[in-house]
Amino acid sequence: FTQGGGTSATSSALAAYTLTVAELLANNILDITATVESITLTLPATSTMTTLLSTAGDMREWLIHNATGTSGITMTIAAGSGIDLIGVTTADDVIDPTEWSRLTCYRKATTGATLDVTCIVSELLATD
Repeated sequence: FTQGGGTSATSSALAAYTLTVAELLANNILDITATVESITLTLPATSTMTTLLSTAGDMREWLIHNATGTSGITMTIAAGSGIDLIGVTTADDVIDPTEWSRLTCYRKATTGATLDVTCIVSELLATD
């Protein structure tokens, strides 16, 4: 079984960037470079995810890379409308420069509820 998609490389001078469903459908690896300041990366609203996670139990996973090499420029992953964002610690949603995050999202059985998609965010640190 291979889960796949492309790799997207994006740079932004904005303090906020909202991922689109099209980006998430086409790619499993997202390299994002903030060029000016720290950035908040917001997930799309679940109301737009009908082709991405259409059925209860559907699940997708992405690797998100803070490709910024500049010290202090962090990337914060934020929940879009209808998403319950969870992690092991309260800091897992903040990705430091050159670090990665694994984002796993699934559609809950309560489709149409206020929070009908749960996303698990895990900050991944360099170990070597």
